[in-house]
Parts: sequence; structure tokens; C-alpha cells
Amino acid sequence: MKSSMCRRTLMAAGCFIASILAAAPTVTVPAGIDPQPWDALLTKYVDERGLVAYEKWKNDPAELAALDAFIAQYAATPARPAQGAEEIAALINAYNAFTIRWILRHYPAESVRALDASFSGARWNVGGRTVSLDDIEHRNLRPVYGWKGAKTSGFTFYLLQPTKQPVGV
Repeated sequence: MKSSMCRRTLMAAGCFIASILAAAPTVTVPAGIDPQPWDALLTKYVDERGLVAYEKWKNDPAELAALDAFIAQYAATPARPAQGAEEIAALINAYNAFTIRWILRHYPAESVRALDASFSGARWNVGGRTVSLDDIEHRNLRPVYGWKGAKTSGFTFYLLQPTKQPVGV
């Protein structure tokens, strides 16, 4: 009797957790996002070792506005969603741009992990939905594309080759 009740409780808990996970938003990226502004910002503020000049970037209002304009491209509900390599590249660019914007908003910070809900907080508008960095990584890039990024100091980094094909570093 007790084991039957325990099984039912565990099954109910499992169903509840599964329903919560199923309700987590997937991301639909609009097609045609222009990566050139993002590339120009990375060229200006990221050195050959991959280190970001956060202080310099944060102190340049025009460049913060350029980053915000790039990020704003993701907000619209897509009439035509990105697919394949375009979708992967757009999701990786969004993930990295959102992460850098979050750090810039709170710079100087000891660590991105020290900031409140850096990865789990749903604060980014993509395709008409508010999502978290975890949603992008764990609901789209990993399960849909089997994507693996290199973990370095708490960040996931990805590179794009000139063909726009993502390559994990």
C-alpha cells in the first residue's frame, strides 16, 4: 500500500516537472538578422585572445546603442523564421550579444555568475517571446542541433567561420 502510494506520488511529481519543462519557451529567430553590426563591435572590443574591453565599451554610449540596435533585431515575431545554418548562427550571436549586454549593464562585476540569474532570468526578447540564455542554449542549441560550446570561466563561447557555419571552440 505504501509503495503504491509512493509510486503514484513520484509519477505525479514527474508529470508535473515534465509539464513545466514542456512549457519552457523555445526560440523562433526571425530570418534576415544582419550580423555585420555585431561583427564590427566584436572586432572593435574583443582582442586576439578573446578578451572583451568591457570598460571601454561601457563608456561609449554610441557603441552601447549599436549593441542595443543589434539585439533589437531579434525582438519581432518572425513572419519568416530563420532555419538551418542561419538559425544556428543567429542563436549563437544572440546568446553572446545578450551575455555581453548583461555584463555591460552591471560592469564592473566580479563574475557573470555573481549577477542575479544571469543565465536563468527570462529577460531577452526573441521572436516575440521573453526568454533566458538557458532557454536559448538548452531548449534550442543543444537539443535541436546537438551543439556543444567550450566552457571557459563560466562562459560558453562559439566561433563563426566566414561561411556562417558555427564551430565550437
